Amino acid sequence: MTMTTLMNSQKRITERSPAVRPRLLLFLVFLCAGGFSCLAEETPAQPADGRASIIRPPYSLFALLMSLDLQTQDFVATGNAEFRSPQGNFFADDIHYNFEKNTGYLQGARGAVDPFHFRAETLTLDPRNLKHIQESTLTTCAKEHPHYALYARDFVVKPDNHYEARHVSLIFGGRRLFTIPRLAGNLKKDDTAVNKPPLLVGVTRLDGIYLATLYDYPLSSNAGLSLAARIGTKGVIRGDLSLYRKVGQGTLSLRVTEREDAQNRVEDSADEEILESLTVSRLPALQIVFNPIPLTGELQGFTVRMGASAGRFREEPTEVTENRAQLWATLRTPSYPLGPALLRAEVGAQQAFYQQSEHQVGIAQLTLESPPEADRYFSITYAYRGENGSTPLLFDRVVIPRELSSELELPIGNSTTWRIGLSNRMDLEQRRSRELGVMAIYRLDCLSYALSYDTVGQTFGVGFLLNAFGNFHKRVGSIRFTD
Repeated sequence: MTMTTLMNSQKRITERSPAVRPRLLLFLVFLCAGGFSCLAEETPAQPADGRASIIRPPYSLFALLMSLDLQTQDFVATGNAEFRSPQGNFFADDIHYNFEKNTGYLQGARGAVDPFHFRAETLTLDPRNLKHIQESTLTTCAKEHPHYALYARDFVVKPDNHYEARHVSLIFGGRRLFTIPRLAGNLKKDDTAVNKPPLLVGVTRLDGIYLATLYDYPLSSNAGLSLAARIGTKGVIRGDLSLYRKVGQGTLSLRVTEREDAQNRVEDSADEEILESLTVSRLPALQIVFNPIPLTGELQGFTVRMGASAGRFREEPTEVTENRAQLWATLRTPSYPLGPALLRAEVGAQQAFYQQSEHQVGIAQLTLESPPEADRYFSITYAYRGENGSTPLLFDRVVIPRELSSELELPIGNSTTWRIGLSNRMDLEQRRSRELGVMAIYRLDCLSYALSYDTVGQTFGVGFLLNAFGNFHKRVGSIRFTD
């Protein structure tokens, strides 16, 4: 037996003619017997705007007009329709949902997939908690007329917060600027990651005026191609091309790089010119990095990360080329509250193998940091580095045994848009700053722009980013080895 009805609100139901009322009451009896909650006093979530509702935990649906097929459990709602579920709260022109299969779609959908607000032609939901948004515009701006938006023909969000978008265009100032075929990433923030704006313009003595960009092109659900590039007016081209694939609990990558900045770049040394311009190229290198491993028992909250690589490396301007294999591992503590800040520690070790020698590096790092989203942000990191053995490559050596990094970001006066950032990296052995920077930040509700200047390297930088995906903090982040 199939029963279908339309209803506006409980008030309108009671105003029906006597001939119609018994059928409507019978419908409500069937509805309640089927597990739905039908009375306003039993549904605290019931809106007070005259809409009818059907409550079947964990689902709640509201609309001016509703239709339900009791045999197939197909539900249709139109007119100011709203759908509340564990997958999110969404509004739509029309809602089509099947309670038995837990599948459905919303036409003219509006809502939020943190951190985005979106409007879409359709939103499809399924029992795997997979959200498929089609013909959508997405923005992190809260205002009705956003500063920017992203158009995506297809936008899929998985239960683990990984997303994949196809045919993506940037809309800025009401104009569509450019389109890329595919885009992928993770909506969940990583509190150990160092922020890297997707587009950066800057000035350095080595590159001149440069343009840097990052791009990740997914090839499948578990493989992709990553490209990072920087081109300057002095003719220096730097690039990093990586073909990666998820393998078990790790990611296997084949990387080819050209003149990547070495991590131990420093200016105050007898080899000042060499160290300042030191770069490393992979010709190529095969790498594997395993997912963080959470520990249990007395070490619950601690995590271990591991990785390895093997390849051929070229170093410039030393002009040294060498085959190199290495293993590394790090141990990170949980963050412990200490007043308004969080305290954490990390230790790491690396073992590198060459044709005629071996080399070991050990690093210990202690960080005190306020929450990254705090209005008044600060961080202090002390790092100790030691080494043993010998290596033909300069980038593998410990140049700065003891270093203190600090950062401060504050609003300027009572301004809600202008901020100032100060950062310093101090070589405790030489008692000199290797980096002393100042940054002016103009922060809107969803976009931030920054102008930075490093007084030691005498370099300028200009960048912008989406507030929901990071900030301009120069935080040290987790221990990283050159692999």
